[in-house]
Amino acid sequence: MKRYIKAAFSGTAPEWLIKDFSRGYGGIKQALMKKKKIAIDHANFLDAPTGGNCLPIYLLKTDYGTEIYCPGVNDDDTGYFNNRNRRLGSLAKSRLPELAVDVVYVDLSDPANLIEKKERYQDPRYSYRNSRHGSYAGQYKRKDYLGRDENGDEQYSDEYWTKSGMTPSNESRARDKSGYTVPSPSEMIAQYYSKFPDKITKKVDRIYDRISEVKTKLLSGEFNKPISRGSRDVYREAYRKFSDVVGDYHDLFDYFNAAGKLKEADLLDGDGYYVNQMSSIMRNISQELSEIENLIAE
Repeated sequence: MKRYIKAAFSGTAPEWLIKDFSRGYGGIKQALMKKKKIAIDHANFLDAPTGGNCLPIYLLKTDYGTEIYCPGVNDDDTGYFNNRNRRLGSLAKSRLPELAVDVVYVDLSDPANLIEKKERYQDPRYSYRNSRHGSYAGQYKRKDYLGRDENGDEQYSDEYWTKSGMTPSNESRARDKSGYTVPSPSEMIAQYYSKFPDKITKKVDRIYDRISEVKTKLLSGEFNKPISRGSRDVYREAYRKFSDVVGDYHDLFDYFNAAGKLKEADLLDGDGYYVNQMSSIMRNISQELSEIENLIAE
């Protein structure tokens, strides 16, 4: 014997609607859930419409009993009216109130009446560009094409595992070997500076100390002694590079305010221009200082 639990349906639903919801097959329940996303277990069924986005559900009197009709939901269902089998959707809207034994409404503008859309879990190791189920984007096996042999047969290398993951069609960078997205360096740098702006001045201070250290080494040479022409060329190149370092440091400092901190407006620039520029200048300065030390050490 089948048992139906009324608690599975909204307490505001009329008995005739609950009876239809409880049918083992057919009925309007699935159509309301699928087409209108109505949560039949807790939707509020009203006796009168509260606005223009209220969906009516009619209990219509037919020649042989009653039929439930919800416009746009079960238009293809039929019933006998005046000895004629009619599609419910073909009935004139003006006649529905006179044919209705009862009617309830559901406000579709109220999110509480609708089925909550569940977010489908997506494995970060998978690419979902062309498939709902996704495809694994991590390390994969491949063979390299080696050309054709003397007989014209195609030759391939032994199968081997790739050193990185795949590059999905909607991404510009290859995934790592496990399939996880490799973050963009510029994005990571921008995040670092945005979270720790107080550390920026420390970076600049360290660069200044490093410049001063190399400057001391560069000027510590004994100028009152003769040196070879080759050595003069080396020092000339070292001084030229040091001049470039000083210019780069001035450019870097232009991105900071009087206190030495990055301006918030620049930090939050949408395309990351200022952050990328600062990072590039810092790398150039470090590289040039190392080259100067190598030159004067020879």
